[in-house]
Amino acid sequence: MRLDATYLQDIRLAGSEIRAFLGSVDEGRFLADPLLQAAVAYKLAIIGEAAGNLSSEFRAAHASIPWQRIRGLRNHLIHAYGDVDQVAVWRILQRELPDLLAYIEPLIPAEPQ
Repeated sequence: MRLDATYLQDIRLAGSEIRAFLGSVDEGRFLADPLLQAAVAYKLAIIGEAAGNLSSEFRAAHASIPWQRIRGLRNHLIHAYGDVDQVAVWRILQRELPDLLAYIEPLIPAEPQ
């Protein structure tokens, strides 16, 4: 069984990769680029999967994070892929992803030296 710290690292890595994918991309370019949308959707799905695998104790201890919404986004991206509102995804990337990453960063133990 993987530890919560490992799932948090997965979330951090996927979030960092999304940031790298987006670089200086603006909303118009994101909405016009299905390849970029697919790459971001895949990484958001990883975040949702990792969030769903965190222990219930960890999620309860950090209840200010909307774990169910994160998991719900993953499910929507995977199961309702033809009905994804990319404007809503863009808003999530701009408003919610940075907050999630900032929140979990101090919770990830430092790598042993």
